[in-house]
Amino acid sequence: MNFGPKPSNGGQYCHVVREFKKIRKNNPRSIINIWVDWDRYKRNDARDMDNYQNKPSSIPNFLFSYMNFEDFLSMHLEQDKVNRWWVLCNGRNHFNSPSHSSEYISEFEEFIGEYRKGDMPIDFDCHSLDNLKINQENESIPFKS
Repeated sequence: MNFGPKPSNGGQYCHVVREFKKIRKNNPRSIINIWVDWDRYKRNDARDMDNYQNKPSSIPNFLFSYMNFEDFLSMHLEQDKVNRWWVLCNGRNHFNSPSHSSEYISEFEEFIGEYRKGDMPIDFDCHSLDNLKINQENESIPFKS
């Protein structure tokens, strides 16, 4: 089995589906999973949730990161940093009303340094992947992938 991520230029439903169809056309027998952030679907940005709920059966169900990519990235950090990130997010009511990146990017940079939306600023090594596994299994952390 091969794993090959293909970006869709953001998680907007129409972009994701367009990329899926392009990949499906060239890989008709492959298993294709679609992984997007939940925040924009919960907010229904650009009617993403409406479109998702009305998707044709030829489009697979999406896999969601709760809430956004930065939450997923934070799960690769040490427990104390994840807890501090959770406190900041909770203070903004992020888990009920997901924040837009403009509301949190400067705070996120305090944990990882300079960051631009969509970047992969964390070195994915055994240590960060161990952190991800531990944090994923920790029921007190509300963001998951």
